[in-house]
Amino acid sequence: MCSSDLMVSWEGADMFTSDYTSGTASKSLTPGYSPAAAPVDPPANVFARCAAFLENFILPVYFLFDAYRLLISPDGVDIFNKSTFWTSKWYVQGELETASSILLFIVQFSIGVTLIINRRPAVRYRNLREVFVPLAVVFFVIPYDHINLLHDYWKVPLIDPYDPRMPLVGIIGATLGAVGMAISVWGIWTLGRSFGVLVAVRTVKVRGPYRFVRHPIYLGYLMGFVGLLMMQPAPIYFVLFPCTYILMKWRSRLEENKVASVSPQYKELMTRTGFFLPRMPWSR
Repeated sequence: MCSSDLMVSWEGADMFTSDYTSGTASKSLTPGYSPAAAPVDPPANVFARCAAFLENFILPVYFLFDAYRLLISPDGVDIFNKSTFWTSKWYVQGELETASSILLFIVQFSIGVTLIINRRPAVRYRNLREVFVPLAVVFFVIPYDHINLLHDYWKVPLIDPYDPRMPLVGIIGATLGAVGMAISVWGIWTLGRSFGVLVAVRTVKVRGPYRFVRHPIYLGYLMGFVGLLMMQPAPIYFVLFPCTYILMKWRSRLEENKVASVSPQYKELMTRTGFFLPRMPWSR
């Protein structure tokens, strides 16, 4: 999985992804604020250009290739070839897993296309953390793709999600995965050309899933990871998942601090919405 809104971004990148991005300099960021008025440091400008090239040309290739890999992968199909799973419960779970895989393909493909056509940020990336932390979220998916190389101790599930004694565990996990990927797709499509992976300042989005949480893309990824834990509770996932969560939250905090420093509108949004989860009425 990748990340976005994290990532992971992957909200992000939320994996990953940039949850608050728009493109050209916008007056909505803060009254009287003009990024062009700030002095331009030549080394910083070169760094920003290199980062922009990475985001607009290199990362799209990665995401589109990952989407292609998902499209031709046989994973998630084998379940239908096992006659012992052709009960109503296992069929439902298999359908949900297939839906989750399709939605993940849509996520990766949408990210790849959007990065090619996205708009320039109002305030670009200015330090290594704003580039390498999002990249860490994006590429942290690689260990998930090579779990089969590990010793059985790490990759064999602690419990069997198809065990008749636990009929709902796998179905709940598959449901979380499918719903999570749908939320990520919703977040990406809401941002449209305002989407980005690296930490930058663009226009604040207050419609769609952003009415409820500030990093819905990462929320979708995290729901997918929880679903994966329920369907395949192997020891390695209990190591990878906390690391993924920490990276997604680190990247999201970097973005929030950057946007809040120039956008009163975003500071106001932070008082009304939750970080990864919707803000409950009693917590307002």
